[in-house]
Amino acid sequence: MVSRWRLGIALGALALVGCEGPSGTDGEAGVQGPVGPVGPVGPSGPVGPVGPVGPQGDAGAPGQPAVRPIDLEPQGVVGLVTDGTHLPVAGGTVYLVPSADVAAMQATPIDILATPTAAAAATNDEPLEDLLDRNATTYVRAAVGMDGIYRLPTIPTGSFFIVWKPAMGDDAHLPGGSRCRAATDRASMVGTRIDLRVSGNMSARATYVGSTTCINCHGRHRALGTAHFNGLQVPGAAATSRT
Repeated sequence: MVSRWRLGIALGALALVGCEGPSGTDGEAGVQGPVGPVGPVGPSGPVGPVGPVGPQGDAGAPGQPAVRPIDLEPQGVVGLVTDGTHLPVAGGTVYLVPSADVAAMQATPIDILATPTAAAAATNDEPLEDLLDRNATTYVRAAVGMDGIYRLPTIPTGSFFIVWKPAMGDDAHLPGGSRCRAATDRASMVGTRIDLRVSGNMSARATYVGSTTCINCHGRHRALGTAHFNGLQVPGAAATSRT
């Protein structure tokens, strides 16, 4: 009896233990929690190797040339003569041409119908050049040193055109300079420094290309101020066209 009772209990227990069923579906994800605090900064890593050299950048605009100091003249004027590349021009002479003499020559009639030979021999159609041809030895003047510096210790009363004339044998520069287009009063000159910029002469190998080439580079307005436009005109006659 006891054995059958135990056997019955065992069989009942087996009946209660079922087989494992299939896995259920995953439930929905829960809400993400808040971001935690930032952790401490870690130690720096080792320095990496130097990278290759990059390509060279575009050249910058040229800077202004350095201004050379020159001791001033309390009762005169000093200055530096340079060319178009800002380099000093050695030699030559700086003249003070009285504006009164230029005005007197300007009042002299010019024969606009003169032959080329007669026009070339005229002595009143180029005021500064003609006046220097006559009075170079009497006008106030200063020699330009090998360093390009000129010095006039004193200046007479009046107003003057400041004109530079190249030395004999200097075929690389043209006479005149940047302060020969307008007269300067003595009061504006005394105790100051007035630098002069002079133009270079054209090469003996230069050839005529016409004003169209000038206009292509410099524009129509600027071409009207070139030597080509102003030089190829009848002296004393106003131009009727600027083409």
